Amino acid sequence: MLSDSSAVEIGERITRGELRPLEVVEHYLGRIRDWDAELASFVEVHDERVRRDAARSPSSGPLAGVPVAIKDLNAVAGSHMRLGSAATEWLWTPFDDLAVRRLREAHMLMLGKTSTSELGVLPVTEPKIHAPTRNPFDPERSAGGSSGGSAAAVAARLAPLALGSDGAGSVRIPAAFCGVVGFKPSRGLIVNPFGLDAPDLIWTCGPIARSVGDAVALLDVLATTSGSALGAAFDRWQRRRSRHPEPGPKPGFSATLEHAPERLEIRYTTRSVLGDSDPCVAATIEKVAKRLAAMGHRVREMPAVGGTTPEEFLPLWQANSMVMPRLDERRLEPFTRWLRQGSRKVSRRQARTLTHTIARRVLDAFADADVWLTPTVKTPAPPVGLFRDLAPEEIFDRAARVAAFTAPFNVTGQPAISLPAGLSPDGLPIGAQLVGRLHGDETLLRLARALELELPPLPLPAQPWFRR
Repeated sequence: MLSDSSAVEIGERITRGELRPLEVVEHYLGRIRDWDAELASFVEVHDERVRRDAARSPSSGPLAGVPVAIKDLNAVAGSHMRLGSAATEWLWTPFDDLAVRRLREAHMLMLGKTSTSELGVLPVTEPKIHAPTRNPFDPERSAGGSSGGSAAAVAARLAPLALGSDGAGSVRIPAAFCGVVGFKPSRGLIVNPFGLDAPDLIWTCGPIARSVGDAVALLDVLATTSGSALGAAFDRWQRRRSRHPEPGPKPGFSATLEHAPERLEIRYTTRSVLGDSDPCVAATIEKVAKRLAAMGHRVREMPAVGGTTPEEFLPLWQANSMVMPRLDERRLEPFTRWLRQGSRKVSRRQARTLTHTIARRVLDAFADADVWLTPTVKTPAPPVGLFRDLAPEEIFDRAARVAAFTAPFNVTGQPAISLPAGLSPDGLPIGAQLVGRLHGDETLLRLARALELELPPLPLPAQPWFRR
């Protein structure tokens, strides 16, 4: 069935003339129509527009004619940009942002916009203006966030690929919960959608896919050709601390993906500063560590992932909530409003100093390793509604626990990928996170691909979107 094909395979079949882009688009639009009423992964489906684009799509390029879902924190020409918020009902974008423009230049086809938490500030996707996005493995469970719509759409085969964004784990967390691959690249590797140039910017776009190969194919479309000026001075300082030589990011990762890396120094842990992981998660990571050792790598256990505490990281989380500075605060959800009010007490200089301080601690701990292995999240997906009707301080505490393994690497700018590594006793996906050295994306992705080949595919539950 077409929905079981990889994005790369679909692109190859289109190039050979075995598939027409319109045929592919109709297939995925049909699946969205059949199944998304229950999952609520899309907030806007561009059915007529994507059909027109497919009818005139050229067949040149690895992903030409391949559909992609776009997170509703990105701007797509001629569509609303709600950002998961009631405060943005007026926001209609006549332009593509820089990341979406790259997808269009590669002749990819935009299926529509996927759901996000309000302004992308929470690790679940349950904005008050939309139905909660549900986990395809168990619709009573969360899809994670803030790129939960993108992860759920890819997992349920409603889209072969999706664009997400990651400011504290927002690509990797939903990928882990939904049993797919989510990659956060090194700072500056992917063009910033809105051309922002700040050395302490902690968020970036990232691909979500069902395989490392598909994620890397989308990365090749999104990656800059010059290494980007984004945070260049800060990243040079970080490279010195991470023992990484000077070469910056480069595109074309697919070409080297099948070459497994030579023996690497890998450190692993199942503990964060907020405590132990769930026993089933810890056991899964232990198995992955043994598999990596059997592949010939030098694998050793290390203490807990640290570098920061939720209280120390809070000002950076607050600053991230100001991605849209001019909004009617009265229409925001209480937690988002609380974050934004707190951000006004933090100057840009203070945020930059804090970013340096946290990054220095993490990179010092990373100094003797090529790769870290951790859980992506310390538990499997929680029930839908875990964050509902709580005080902002309690929401933040729960969110920090979900992001304990992911947020530190947004501060350092290091590349990190979540791979599906197993299932809990309840049949929920468990993600393993691999973290590389700054601008060591190629080595990290080659290791992820080699590990993916060693891990068994996740058994799929008897949900209708997995069976038809």
